[in-house]
Amino acid sequence: MNKKTILGLLTGAAIVAATTGSYAAWDKLTVNSVSGTVSISKPVQLTTTATTLTLNEAQRTVGSDVGPTVTAELPVTVDTANHDNLTLEAVSPTATLDGTAVNGSVTAEVYQDDQKVNDATKIMDGEYKIKVTVVLDDVDAARVNEGSLAVSVGAALSEKTEN
Repeated sequence: MNKKTILGLLTGAAIVAATTGSYAAWDKLTVNSVSGTVSISKPVQLTTTATTLTLNEAQRTVGSDVGPTVTAELPVTVDTANHDNLTLEAVSPTATLDGTAVNGSVTAEVYQDDQKVNDATKIMDGEYKIKVTVVLDDVDAARVNEGSLAVSVGAALSEKTEN
């Protein structure tokens, strides 16, 4: 071996020795695991036990200008999980007469007890009803075959938005 090779090997060995030897016994290179616990809030929930809607046809007077009126109710239960900025609303109220969408009006409103819920109402834990009202008109009367009226509606909770 020549001098350059020996010098190169000695320099490399000195670098390795200096690097590995720089961590003395008093240096602390690890820490023990630390843990913490947080209480997770329960989820906001909207549930129903209904598998079908309760429908009722209102009595009407023969010769009346008002067509048949049907109401349907969907009972729902709200668990706000302590959120106080929620809104509850009906989703996609629809009605079909003998398989065809009704021409008359289909409206939906939310009630708690017998009080109508509006945008200013604070939604709290409890029972609510989604009420759908279907009023048939003359066009619907002309299309009646079997007279089968199907009504559907859903419900949704959402966070109130600031206007």
